[in-house]
Amino acid sequence: MSPGKAIAFAALHTRSSVPPRSVFAPNHKGMEMPDDDSNGHLEKQVLTSRNVDGDLVTDWMMGA
Repeated sequence: MSPGKAIAFAALHTRSSVPPRSVFAPNHKGMEMPDDDSNGHLEKQVLTSRNVDGDLVTDWMMGA
């Protein structure tokens, strides 16, 4: 693979589905589930989300 193709592949790969999966899974694991009487799906998503914060390398890998 030529260097240009390798760089293009790496750029597309890091901006594809791997980074979102890497964020979405740990974002909700270990969070307390709200009661069934919550006000809907959006409220459940907000209540069960955590702040995932990293350094510059993590931000680049996650596409931020």
